[in-house]
Amino acid sequence: MSAKQESFIRLALRHLLEKRGLSQKEICDKFRALHLNISRPSLSNLWLEKPVSVKLRRRAEEGLQKILNFEDGLRYDPDRGELLPLPESSPRQLIEPEAELVTAALPYFIHDGRRDVYQKVAFYQRAQTEVIEIGLRLRNFSQYFERKRDSAFSDPLHELLARGIHFHCYVLDPQGNFARRYFDDRSKVHAFERDAFVESETIINELRSKITRLNGQSSAGEMHLYYYDHFPYFHGTVIDGATDQGQALIAPYLYGVRRANTPVIEVSHRSHKKLYQRYWKSVRALISNQVRLIV
Repeated sequence: MSAKQESFIRLALRHLLEKRGLSQKEICDKFRALHLNISRPSLSNLWLEKPVSVKLRRRAEEGLQKILNFEDGLRYDPDRGELLPLPESSPRQLIEPEAELVTAALPYFIHDGRRDVYQKVAFYQRAQTEVIEIGLRLRNFSQYFERKRDSAFSDPLHELLARGIHFHCYVLDPQGNFARRYFDDRSKVHAFERDAFVESETIINELRSKITRLNGQSSAGEMHLYYYDHFPYFHGTVIDGATDQGQALIAPYLYGVRRANTPVIEVSHRSHKKLYQRYWKSVRALISNQVRLIV
């Protein structure tokens, strides 16, 4: 674990213990709600910066990131070494005060809509080997390169590629068997969906150009873009999917609901193995069949 990660743990615990006035027991209860087992003696060792295992530090870092994101609307900026506000966040309690003694695990989160760029990048940064991004056109992913400041999106992506993280991006084939029928059906409720189909090839070609430029920078990691020719069922972001560290954000496409407003489930192999494996099975099926490489 790097010094930056250790300082994050100390900073996060100081925020929870001193600024929010939580007890170590209350923090441990929140870890249990996230299905992360960290005992009070272990938490005390982390706070006092005593030697602990790498595995424990990783568990603590994962849990503290989620607590700060979910309850405080904060994210950690490793360059500045500070906790910064997450834009448009809606902080909520993992455990309501009156339910403090309930020890049942909370195996997943359900977010109320599309993750913003800061939340998405924070999710990417947990990856150890690869990121899978599945969408219709990946329009927002593509537009982040121009519409967000470099420090918010482009720079973190370059850093991930430099670390050797590989990105595999999948978009619906606009010339395939399903794209026109899908958008035509959606346009019965939302007329703008018809334009979404017309714009698909342009958006995908722009993304292809950006990925080609990224791959020309000789990083240890690479980014690839693929067409899939299936009926689109969900938008998905998965990191380290086939490993015990696998985590996923899955947003099913709901008829009559704008994709930005579609609820997003966040689940990991560690928090709920069976549920995670069901989503991973679907992701794996989609990216394993009727797929062709664009770049």
